Amino acid sequence: MEQDFTSYFFDNSFTNGFIYFTIGILFILSVFHFLLYFQHKDKLYLLYSGYTFFIIFSQLHHIQDGFLYELFYPINELIQYPMVATELYFFIYVLFTLKFLDIKINLPNWYKWSINILYLIIAYCTLVFLIYLFKGNKQILLDGYFIFTIPMFLFGLILYIPFFKVKSPLKYYVIIGSLILLITSVWSLLYYLKLQNKNLSIEPSYSILYLGFILENVLFSLGLGHKQKLILQERDIAKNKLINQLKENEELRKKVQKQLEQ
Repeated sequence: MEQDFTSYFFDNSFTNGFIYFTIGILFILSVFHFLLYFQHKDKLYLLYSGYTFFIIFSQLHHIQDGFLYELFYPINELIQYPMVATELYFFIYVLFTLKFLDIKINLPNWYKWSINILYLIIAYCTLVFLIYLFKGNKQILLDGYFIFTIPMFLFGLILYIPFFKVKSPLKYYVIIGSLILLITSVWSLLYYLKLQNKNLSIEPSYSILYLGFILENVLFSLGLGHKQKLILQERDIAKNKLINQLKENEELRKKVQKQLEQ
């Protein structure tokens, strides 16, 4: 019975509701952090909201009926480009992690190098998309995407160097979360190719990927909460220092005034 349940859970991610469960979690995180941006005025929340949004967008083409299908039907043509959505959420992921760990402040050389590499990858993806628009052959996008996965994977690995170099407890949210998604993504891709070669259903490979999406984004969300807590603690410390300084200044003023009166 346990084996049957496990098989059902992993082998039917599109039909057993796991895809809806995953999208539901990501949608809540996306909307919640989008609203937090207006409270804290920190672009980090916008980046995270955009990251989760494009992850959702990259998976909508698997939904063929139901509420979500009807909801996104007006933009059904856009949904048919999951490879573009995947590229976009990778770009946002890089920007998010660099800002989350303050790489620009802590490791400026690494930040400059990372941004330049990111711009090169963006330029490549933009060129592929423009060629597709000119020729109208979707295979161009698919071929371009598979080439994109190579620098994406290598760049993602190299980014671990500045992540480990940063002296902040927040880095572990990014390191562990990213590692989980990296492992599940590679595992999912290899399993996908294996199933495809055997002419079997590819659904089991997506169950692995969705599990990675959920675990990574739960960690990222916890990391954002931890970061906000540290910011508030720093503000409280600065506020207390200012209050103490004002008290010392007031006491000094009273002493000086008392001496002058004598």
